[in-house]
Amino acid sequence: MEEELIVNASASSMSDDPVHPALLAGCIFVIFIAAATSLVYVWLIATIAMEHILHNVSNYFMASLCVSLIVTEIVISWWSVILMSNIKHSSLKLAIATSSTYFGLFGYFSNSVVIAADRYLKISRPLQYLRLATPRRCIVLIGASWCLSLLIGLSVFLTAILNLETDSQQFYSSFMQEEGFRIPMVVMLDLTIFPSMIAVTFLIASFVRIARQQRRKIRDEMLMLKHLQDRVQQTEQEGNDENAPQPPPNHSANKTTVYFIVHFSAFVVAWLPASVAINIAILSDLTSAVLDPLITASSIIAVFDTFYGTMFLAYAQPEHRQAARNNLKRVKRLVCDR
Repeated sequence: MEEELIVNASASSMSDDPVHPALLAGCIFVIFIAAATSLVYVWLIATIAMEHILHNVSNYFMASLCVSLIVTEIVISWWSVILMSNIKHSSLKLAIATSSTYFGLFGYFSNSVVIAADRYLKISRPLQYLRLATPRRCIVLIGASWCLSLLIGLSVFLTAILNLETDSQQFYSSFMQEEGFRIPMVVMLDLTIFPSMIAVTFLIASFVRIARQQRRKIRDEMLMLKHLQDRVQQTEQEGNDENAPQPPPNHSANKTTVYFIVHFSAFVVAWLPASVAINIAILSDLTSAVLDPLITASSIIAVFDTFYGTMFLAYAQPEHRQAARNNLKRVKRLVCDR
């Protein structure tokens, strides 16, 4: 009789529906990609730490963003394991996973906004930037963003503890629909994502304006250079001047600004639909047949941008590519010496 009760208790903790093969394959793929990209971001942090040329405020912000991405990818892998298990979990475990998700995501959003603001200040007020962007202020800003992320995560956790029975066993879907918890969770989500989207959108508009100004400046410099070349040829009449190599204009600053515009535009395009879909899923009574494709598509886009967006932004800059090549050469020398 006692054995029968144990079997029934264990059977009741399992879902009657098996895990869909597509969901299982997708979760395994997400875990694999998260592990691979986490190693890349660890490598990027090590590169910033080892290369003296990268020891500046902008790259310290980049390293902080990489840390937030590693935390986010660990949490996403954790959720993938929870979805694959298809069993009931304690509400305490699900609350910890949810609050950790908010902690990682807000760290990612806040650090992204800080990097965008840092780039704007650097290209719009270069002389004031050297005076304002000091290492001490950089540390204070990074610490403030992480403290705020921790506060958001603790708020979500305390909300779950106060509204749920932590000893109860629940499926993920029923946990997310708990009354008294989903509304505060949506409020926290909206306070996390939408202000970041608004700030980044304004900064993108500023980047576009500055990029146009830089493009006009480069065009004017090229016209002025061509005019000076014509004047030299007319006055000196030297044949070798006609074929002398001329220094090309510097396009690196303009290209880097374009890379920032592309990265942060993709950031807004990827995360805005995902946040809207999550709001609809939690607050509405639509059927899963309508919501599942919407949530799946928006989540895939958001996760893809999260995994690869910062990687593109970092290695689009020449100094990061050069530093990565130097580290690869060091690793090759270590391997060959053995």
